[in-house]
Amino acid sequence: MHETAQAADRRWRIKRTDHVSLAMARRIRAVWAEAAAQEARLLQAPMPPLCVLPGPASKAIVIGALDNDELLGALVLEPTDEPGQLGISTLVVLPALQRRGIGRALVTEALLCADAAAGTVVTVVTALANAPALALYFGCGFVEHRRGMMAGAAGRDGLLIVQLRRPAPARH
Repeated sequence: MHETAQAADRRWRIKRTDHVSLAMARRIRAVWAEAAAQEARLLQAPMPPLCVLPGPASKAIVIGALDNDELLGALVLEPTDEPGQLGISTLVVLPALQRRGIGRALVTEALLCADAAAGTVVTVVTALANAPALALYFGCGFVEHRRGMMAGAAGRDGLLIVQLRRPAPARH
């Protein structure tokens, strides 16, 4: 675990999480449900499909923000179909605790994990209308890679989405 300086000054901590345990999987899904409902209201779109957690054989990394045993947020970082690339497939923080550094600490920890795998690009897809998510990712070094439309996600016209990339750090 890489303890971020920001998290070290808080009551909560960032650490890899045992997402396979039934209790933790339930807690992650509960946080996801609250965060997804808020995002749906923000985007004026239907809630996305249920959060699917990686199985025990997956090479995914699940990172949690915890205050004692209470889960405040979670991030799932997993291999994509592209070699040398990891994707953030899920990032959720309890709505009441957003904009307090938890999401940034989760992303920072994910990037540290990715940096440990030399030459790793990290990607994430979010709605173009999700200004708080875009600000978080741009602030963590992501850049826009491409845009697209998620058909049927926000009514008949779909939802404009953007894929962001954080290039692999240069190796000396």
